[in-house]
Amino acid sequence: MTIEWKFPHNGFGQVRGVSDAGIETFTGTEIQSLAREICQNSLDAAVEGSNATIKVDFEQYRIPSSDIPGYEQYASKIQKAYDYWSKKNSEKTIKVLTKALNAIKKPTTVVLRISDFNTTGLSHPYEDSDEGWNALTKLDGGATKTGDKAGAFGIGKNAPFTNSDYRLVFYRTLNEDQETAAQGMSRFISFPEDLSNSMNTMTTGIGYYGNPEGNLPVDSISELEKLYQRSEIGTDVFVYGFNAGYEWNSDVINEVLENFLMSIHKNLLSVTVDNKNIDNSTLASYLSTYNSKIKNAYWYYQVLVRPETKVFKKDFHGMGTLKLSVLVDSSEKLNRKILITSIIHFK
Repeated sequence: MTIEWKFPHNGFGQVRGVSDAGIETFTGTEIQSLAREICQNSLDAAVEGSNATIKVDFEQYRIPSSDIPGYEQYASKIQKAYDYWSKKNSEKTIKVLTKALNAIKKPTTVVLRISDFNTTGLSHPYEDSDEGWNALTKLDGGATKTGDKAGAFGIGKNAPFTNSDYRLVFYRTLNEDQETAAQGMSRFISFPEDLSNSMNTMTTGIGYYGNPEGNLPVDSISELEKLYQRSEIGTDVFVYGFNAGYEWNSDVINEVLENFLMSIHKNLLSVTVDNKNIDNSTLASYLSTYNSKIKNAYWYYQVLVRPETKVFKKDFHGMGTLKLSVLVDSSEKLNRKILITSIIHFK
């Protein structure tokens, strides 16, 4: 089977510009949004009935640019896009494409791998389904009928692309049915495959690397295996051209502590960032280290663990128990804020 890049023809329909609404949503909070959306997707993909802690790993690599899957072909697509749009009157588009073209021509590039474990993986990778794999790679317009379970991917699935200089992400999974699948995806910009015949060869701006017949995934991509070999059920996201800078790890840790305090405290989630493990046993230490940037999370944790915290409970119409925890300490500068959280048990 030939593995290659394919950007489908737009059928003389809409032309996608560089300002994709789903991607622009995360402009200015790129790495924070990535950390938040990825961890939430992993929590949503918990195995039903399992008490195992969801694990999410963030690891960065520097590799030769030539090790990008389908490198020569993808670089040529960016060049074609630049050649077409550079003749248009769009300063922003030219700026973005110039940056992408310069970045992919560099001898090396950075890849961020995000992997989860004790999850279901992505289902139905080779089927015509609106759940699992296709919900992530092809279904646009919001979550699917599965609601808050694995396979319901809304606008948050765009977050990884904002962290790539050339909007390039690869996905890989080993799911509960022991199926393996891998595929690259580009959420880029419309361009003509043939500049001399632009109307007849204009693409949608969405590209896939894998089986060109149906734009389907393949069972493995050697360049991904070279970076990391998966042996446990779960999903990997590889962000090529990762552009978050030197402090990306601190930004991820801050976001995880701020947004997933309760999940980590209750041992539902653990996150490893650049070999730093944040779990129930290390949570207090990281909150103390990073408290200058995450003061709210630090004080919420104090409410949870201090013995002087007062706890009030009340039955809520037979549907569960409301619990209010209050910490009062005149010797401390408390934040006077409230964290509202819920734990739902399904029967």
